[in-house]
Amino acid sequence: MILKSKFPKKNWEHFELDSGFGVKGSGTTKREAFENVAMSAMSIIIDPSKVRGLNSLFIDCESEKDEDLLENWINSLIKEMEERKMLFTKFQVYLEKPKLRGKVWGEPIDSRRHKIMNKLFKTQKEGRFVGQVSPHEWVAKCGILTS
Repeated sequence: MILKSKFPKKNWEHFELDSGFGVKGSGTTKREAFENVAMSAMSIIIDPSKVRGLNSLFIDCESEKDEDLLENWINSLIKEMEERKMLFTKFQVYLEKPKLRGKVWGEPIDSRRHKIMNKLFKTQKEGRFVGQVSPHEWVAKCGILTS
């Protein structure tokens, strides 16, 4: 199953893995790829266009290796969603290796407006990759366990 973003200048999709879903984001920079893979993960849970960006918060993580940084980023998003009972609709990433600072916008879950399709548990090593695949394209992808 492949879903393309309907948001302008955003590029994300899902792909199948033996153990679940894969999430992929691409962009002209590594930063954009990390933003778009977060949107891909969010779209497993809910249609992101149904979430309002009423509140914002910062999420910080770090790692020397890009693949580990990606995993930390997505797992931190999952943790914040779970702890705060929030959904996110917009992501802005600042990278200064080994650190990532993400600003995310979203709103508290409202069962009357939000139809939750899946629950995200954590990333997995299968399908994991971060790299520049052409002079103008970066890709970030990883597997993700869902229910």
